[in-house]
Amino acid sequence: MRNMVRVGSKSKGHEAPATAPEGQAAELDSRVELIQALIPLGLEAVNELLQQEVTALAGVRYQRGGGVPGRARWGRQAGSVYLADQKVGVTVPRVRDLRRGQEVPLNTYQQLRQPRRADEAALRKILKGLSCRDY
Repeated sequence: MRNMVRVGSKSKGHEAPATAPEGQAAELDSRVELIQALIPLGLEAVNELLQQEVTALAGVRYQRGGGVPGRARWGRQAGSVYLADQKVGVTVPRVRDLRRGQEVPLNTYQQLRQPRRADEAALRKILKGLSCRDY
């Protein structure tokens, strides 16, 4: 018996998936590039907000007696926040109440963990400000 190998392909009625028009694809590509460029800036802003709250709760880093008595910085942990409807990983500082033996939740972090539609509106304003001719 002989083994036969078919070279080439015969169509079985499958159609190619519909593609978006070139203008929409270019718009989507430019939007994705802008979002990717803005995410590092957003992460820096998130880090600053978290550090400000930790400073308010536990005092300035390496300073004794600052902040609320009985609270101390307690390392950091991995976490995530939403930026432009995308979940992004961040490093979250921890604060501990030494008297009660409990971790103090960061309000800023709790708010940033909630997905929002307001981020989309802010992103549109930023994109509108960066683009030429109001595209």
